[in-house]
This record gives sequence, structure tokens and C-alpha cells, in this order.
Amino acid sequence: MLIFFKKALIFGLILLVLASGMIYYLFRYGDAFYARFTSPKQTSLILGNSRAAQGIRPEILNEVLVRNDIYNFSFTIEDSPYGAKYLQAIKKKLQNNVNDGIFILSVDPWSLSSGGSNPNDENQFTELKGLFSTVSSYNQNPNLEYIFNNFNELIFRFRQSFYVHLHSDGWLEVNVGMEETKIIKRAEKKVSEYKEKYSAKYHFSSVRLNYLRKTIQFLKKHGRVYLVRIPVSPQMLDLENTYCPDFDEIISKLASDENIPFKSWMDENNKYLYTDGNHLYYNTKPDFTHDIGNWIKGLQK
Repeated sequence: MLIFFKKALIFGLILLVLASGMIYYLFRYGDAFYARFTSPKQTSLILGNSRAAQGIRPEILNEVLVRNDIYNFSFTIEDSPYGAKYLQAIKKKLQNNVNDGIFILSVDPWSLSSGGSNPNDENQFTELKGLFSTVSSYNQNPNLEYIFNNFNELIFRFRQSFYVHLHSDGWLEVNVGMEETKIIKRAEKKVSEYKEKYSAKYHFSSVRLNYLRKTIQFLKKHGRVYLVRIPVSPQMLDLENTYCPDFDEIISKLASDENIPFKSWMDENNKYLYTDGNHLYYNTKPDFTHDIGNWIKGLQK
């Protein structure tokens, strides 16, 4: 009997080790966010929602700008709109003694909007129930707190691992079929989703705009700040123009007030290829990240 229990214990320990290893593997390589919560503190950041997470590649920016420190710390429309939670996370992710960093902030109407009865009521902000509300450390490896609090989504992460890859520099690579029929279908679905979930229920938030200002002011102490509006498909742009027709004017005024550059690529949106009308496809020319890098490089001359 004792031999049986010993064998059972050994077998159980082996299963536990294998299960732990698989869980860690799924979070480390299949999760769209985990590695951003385990990497060290950074000196230069790309910030925004999933458009920036997928559309701006630090590797290319570092090459164009002759740097080696740019890191993508962008998340999603639900988790990282501009607000107190995101600003707090940015402060935790940035090294304290930085004074020559580069900070690229992606803006769009959705990152400055909120749902609920009052878009300026911070108690209704979506990120209060998102990633930043469940994790206190952004630089711990392994981050057991993150794994424990997101364990219930393990099956989703297993499916996700087949088409997403979060690189060590924070860039989220998404690989999906790029046949024209698939692109059209995904774009139609995405625009419909934004109409129903965001355009119909969200409103522009002056509180979020003020948090964007606070974020800019904080980062200006640590280097140069650039505001960018990442291009989307004509259909998505039409929706955004209907939702917030004076968005570029609002951001231009903010940029002018804070004495930082702002560029929108919406007038050039037909140049680029999109996976779903909302996110840029990475493997195409012209490459958007190169264009951002060359724009910044020109401003630095």
C-alpha cells in the first residue's frame, strides 16, 4: 500500500509540474498581454489601445530612430482608454530617472470616450474591471498574480495562441487569413460591432481628455511626446467622423496647448492594408511604423 501511495504521489507531482508548465506556456506565448506585465521597467513607450498594440512595431521604430529602448505598452479599447488606471500603470512601467525617452501616444475617439449614463463618471469606466484593476505589479516575472486572476480565460488563451504572438518588445503580432473575402467579412463585422457596442452607447468624455493631458504632462518630464492617429479603413473612418466629427480639431488644440506634435494618417488611409478595417496588417508595404518613424525623424532634425 505504501508503494502505491508513493507512486501516486510521484505521478500527481508529475501531472502538477506538467500542468503548471502548460499554463505558464499558454500565458507566456499565447496570451495577448501577459509578457507586458513581466518585462522590466522601460524608458520609451508606445501607448494606446489595440490599434497601437498591433499597428506600431518597436523593432522598426528603433531601427529608424537609431534607438534600442522603445516598448509597446498598449492594450485594448476596454483596458487602456486614457484615464487614471492607465496613467497609474504607465507610471509604474516607466523608469524613474528617464529624461530622454520617446513616447508615442495613439489617440482615437474611442480611447477618449466612455459608456454609461455619464461619460465623465469615473466610477463607470470600463477599466475598473479590466486588467489594471486585478494586477498590482507590471514588472514581475513570473507574474503569478496575473495568472491567478486571469485563469478563468485559459481556454480562450489556448485558442488565441494559434494566431497571436506577443513579442518581447510588446508588439502584438496577429496572423489571420488575408484573402480579400475574409478581410471584407471581418471588416463588415468590426464596423457593425463598433456601431452597436460603442457608437450607439458611448459618448466623448472630457474627463478622459483631461487624463490624456495629464499623461502628456507626466511624460514630457521624461522625454519627447508625439500624438498620432492611426489610420483605419474608409468605412471605420466614416463611423468615427459621424460619432465625433471634430476629433482632429480637439486633439490639434491639445497638442498646441502642450507644445507637442500631432499627426493624423486618416487622409492617407487608402495606402494601408487592414486585417479587419480597424487594425493594420503588419506584413505590407507601405509600412505604417516606418512612416511614423520617418515623421518623428524629420521633426528631430
